[in-house]
Amino acid sequence: MKLHLCIMIVCVIVFASLNAAAVTVCGEGCDFPSVQEAINAADAGDTIEVHSGIYFEHVYVSKSLTLIGVDTGGGMPVIDAEGIGSAITISADNVTLRGFKVTNSGKCGCGNAGINVLSNNNTITDNVAQGNKYGIHCTGNGNTFMRNDIHDNEISMQDVGENNVWDAK
Repeated sequence: MKLHLCIMIVCVIVFASLNAAAVTVCGEGCDFPSVQEAINAADAGDTIEVHSGIYFEHVYVSKSLTLIGVDTGGGMPVIDAEGIGSAITISADNVTLRGFKVTNSGKCGCGNAGINVLSNNNTITDNVAQGNKYGIHCTGNGNTFMRNDIHDNEISMQDVGENNVWDAK
């Protein structure tokens, strides 16, 4: 009985990992030209790799995804909010965000940020937040923020959640 249960668990894990897709975002020749289009088409558990370039958009992550910025020779990908709202807003739990530069958020004190985390148990690592109202604004709980370079923002970071772990440069 225990052996059958173990085999079933392994099969479920393998099946779930086989179903997770990895897609790419870049200006030309990738699966999608914008980060938001890739997120909209993704299923929970997918990985989205975003190549170097400047993406003038507001990114809303409402699914448990992994978003990875990939330096393809032009530096880390930049999400530019064009002075309105937040560059990246994370409302889903269990999101991984790594390797992005976020800039030019709106300037109101209403949570406009390079990275605005509204949810729980996310991992935010190796990003640069520069030129925003808040570099990172967090109202969620149990999030991990590691090795992020947060500078030249009106307010570096604000954490009104609970049990978040910070290790910022």
